[in-house]
Amino acid sequence: MLIFCVANRGRVPGGNAHETVCDSNQGGDMATETLDAKGLNCPMPIMKAKKAMKGLSAGDTLEIEATDPGAVKDFEAFCRATGNDLLESDEDGGVFRFVLKKN
Repeated sequence: MLIFCVANRGRVPGGNAHETVCDSNQGGDMATETLDAKGLNCPMPIMKAKKAMKGLSAGDTLEIEATDPGAVKDFEAFCRATGNDLLESDEDGGVFRFVLKKN
């Protein structure tokens, strides 16, 4: 999946290069925003996702990429606890991808 991060590219407040969030809603069924959590270990992918979700409106989606294998169970539990939907969860070459929908 190709994500275009041209308009509204920015960082999570207080973040670093591993925590880039960008507006990727430029057509199709792409996520509203993406979060690069690759290289971060538990609990950081969840904490960064929680912060990113706060800035979304109901119905918006957040795509997260992470390399921590524990993120699979973490995002399942996060969605159960917050009432958000886990729309997609997959892995490709050691990179785990999740798509969450804010309710």
